[in-house]
Amino acid sequence: MIDRAIDALTDHYQSLGLLGQLDREYCRNRAFSLLQEEPVAYQPSSIDRRSALQLLLQAARDKGLLAGEGVAFEDDFIARLTDLFMPRPSEYTAIVANMPDAKAATDWMYRVAVDTDYVKSDRVKNNIHHRYQAEYAQVEITINVSKPEKSPEEIRLASTASAGYPACLLCRENVGLSDVPRPPRAHHRIYPISLNGEDYFFQYSPYSYFNEHCIIFSGEHRPMAITQAVVDRFLDFVDQFPHYFISANADLPIVGGSILTHDHYQGGRALFPIDASPETILSDEAELRVARLDWPISAVRLSGQRAAVAGAAKRLIEAWRDYSKPEFGILARTDRPHNTVNLLARRGEDYQLTLLFRNNRTDQAHPDGIFHTRPIWQVVKRENIGIIEAIGLAILPARLVTEMAHFEELEQYRDWLRVVPEAEPLERLGYTFSEILKDCGVFKQDEASQQAFEDFLRVAYEND
Repeated sequence: MIDRAIDALTDHYQSLGLLGQLDREYCRNRAFSLLQEEPVAYQPSSIDRRSALQLLLQAARDKGLLAGEGVAFEDDFIARLTDLFMPRPSEYTAIVANMPDAKAATDWMYRVAVDTDYVKSDRVKNNIHHRYQAEYAQVEITINVSKPEKSPEEIRLASTASAGYPACLLCRENVGLSDVPRPPRAHHRIYPISLNGEDYFFQYSPYSYFNEHCIIFSGEHRPMAITQAVVDRFLDFVDQFPHYFISANADLPIVGGSILTHDHYQGGRALFPIDASPETILSDEAELRVARLDWPISAVRLSGQRAAVAGAAKRLIEAWRDYSKPEFGILARTDRPHNTVNLLARRGEDYQLTLLFRNNRTDQAHPDGIFHTRPIWQVVKRENIGIIEAIGLAILPARLVTEMAHFEELEQYRDWLRVVPEAEPLERLGYTFSEILKDCGVFKQDEASQQAFEDFLRVAYEND
């Protein structure tokens, strides 16, 4: 059956356009070598791709070809196997560049990422999803169980691994790397794009939080920085990929993402709760529409012609960096800067750019952040609230799958249970996330705070 599985993969990956007729024998023979099998002549096979990969993985286990015990070693083997059928990076780039349009290109790149098991779609399907109707919107939660726990062997290898190359897990130099504890990147391919005249790369996320979850990262290892240049990069991106959104985590700790050391953004083909948020129109001119969103994390949506949207967004970012309102706890800086923004861009008939205003200041009473998850909710989630959560999709830890069946029995949830409504566990988690978003809002929902927010917006976007 090993030979029939190899034949099935050869046919499948040729149908994807990953190898030509002259590549077939070369790829088949390399696969036989990886499996330490004597090569045999090709025969048509009816085995489907997923079954073929699992059959060959089991053969590798039986032959003792895996480098260790655990899912990471299995993933590493699959990466090495599917890489045998992948074009080299320059060939991959040429295939994508010759696609008829951007949608055809992303359709193909995403299918390749799934079919080579780079995107762990089978595991992502196991994530738990739930929608919760808050008073301001319907928010979404997902309990992320797709990433497997590390085995003892993985932990041991990670503790002895050398560091320094690549500089981080987002760097372009990860392409082709393998060997646990590194993530499997033997079959990884990235596509170069230009944003605002700068070199960026496009790839998909192995553990997707939403449909066609992609990462756009700088070719240079440099820290996240939310500057006016980000606006031009985003509008360039939606010009090239009008069917995708692009978003940015903030560039400061507490309100930033998990990787602040490498400039990168997230995108894909999905809508989020914030997209359906009611608006209060502040200005509606021919070239620019400005609306404050009825959303717990203070947000404004700009839509219209590209130049007008870009100009207003840049003025808002610049003004927010220096904005202070001590009576609301907002200080632009103390011994360090505190104000920054999340961004979300789309393109339909008009350009659309949503800015969410964030502040990461701490004080003695709020060591985790004044505008961060309150301690009462941290039993559910303590980590940073990044862009994807700020726009309404919670990514909750896998431990909740088992813990939520025993909330009443667990000591750590005792105080939390006193303040959440009586409801099913997923409803309680949804309520908690809806409250976390309120905690992270800089301008709260009372009348005085919202008036101050509108005053800031009007002065900022009108200031030419």
